[in-house]
Amino acid sequence: MMQGMLTSRRRIVLVVIAVALVLVAIGRCNSMKKPEPPPDAGATTTRPVPPPDGGAVGELPPVAGMGGLPQASTGLPQSITVDLQRAPALSADPVKRAVALTEVYRTGDQAVGDIGVLGDDGKLRALDVVRLAAVSDEGGNAHSPFSPTVLSPSGTKAAFPQRDFVLLVDLTRAKVQTLGVPGYNEFVRWLGEDIYVAQGAKSFRIDATNRVTPSDLPATGLAASTSAQQRVELFALDRLPAARVHPPGTDRTIGPLRPGGMAQANWVPYGWVHNGRLAVIAQGTGASAGADSTGRADVLVVIDLATGTVHRELVLSGTGAGRRAVGCCTVLGWLNSQTVLLDVPVPEHWVLAWHTADRNFTKVTQVLPFGQTVGLSLAVSG
Repeated sequence: MMQGMLTSRRRIVLVVIAVALVLVAIGRCNSMKKPEPPPDAGATTTRPVPPPDGGAVGELPPVAGMGGLPQASTGLPQSITVDLQRAPALSADPVKRAVALTEVYRTGDQAVGDIGVLGDDGKLRALDVVRLAAVSDEGGNAHSPFSPTVLSPSGTKAAFPQRDFVLLVDLTRAKVQTLGVPGYNEFVRWLGEDIYVAQGAKSFRIDATNRVTPSDLPATGLAASTSAQQRVELFALDRLPAARVHPPGTDRTIGPLRPGGMAQANWVPYGWVHNGRLAVIAQGTGASAGADSTGRADVLVVIDLATGTVHRELVLSGTGAGRRAVGCCTVLGWLNSQTVLLDVPVPEHWVLAWHTADRNFTKVTQVLPFGQTVGLSLAVSG
């Protein structure tokens, strides 16, 4: 198991059903490995980044008020009922574009599930052209190959890591390609139309022509991005979160950061980059607000990559009316350059849009039925 910068969010949960919707642009993490911090050679570290002023810090709305929030326009239905038993097969009815993928655990198999494809027509299909196996690291720590980052930004393809290969599914034709990537492949990240595959300390890049080459970027700590040119690596620096930006021709480091005033913290998967901004959750101790009964806190951070400054913070955890337990929420990506999509799964499962310009919320969709362990990531825009 890799040690270092990321805090584990996806452990296999022994439940009958878990759903995960995948954003272009999942929910409850079955497992997330901790990569070694990348070498600092050639990178210039900035001074510690100051927190945003008090007016730039927000909090989640109370659960009781989520249903009354204004409705966001995203292309998703106002509610999503996941029932693959009644869903038609994708092979018989391919999508023009997928806005989400779903995962439902098979009875007796908690490491991998059956996949659904939600089209932009609002109809759910069962992904019948692949049957996935669990993946693991070299130590045998198994988890699902499904993650928030398996769906392409275009909503037309999905990539699933498997041992020694990656399955690339064309969702518009219900066709599958097997791309050889020898090793313990665990996670994938889409950066534009490029796929980065993580296996232990190594990673590989699959370009738009399906050519596979070794990569010097650690895909496990790489933020998903709508552009192949926006490459941001998440890691730990002095026991605090940091980010390394890899624009063409030069690298630079942002951090260390102290989200919510934390004394120690790690990034939580997954990070998402869009239009020069990074959205990612930090989890740690010593926060000035948001600590739960264990003393830990979750804070969503939005970073302006051009200036290296913290643009906004959103306190997620704590004991207030709108707060949740640590580990409650997942960033699903960006709706647009000012709006972050957030999965808030309990006690009712909502996907919310946080508008960073005015720090207000709108509701995106509700996942039904209640009582399931559901995670989300979407391929939407608005």
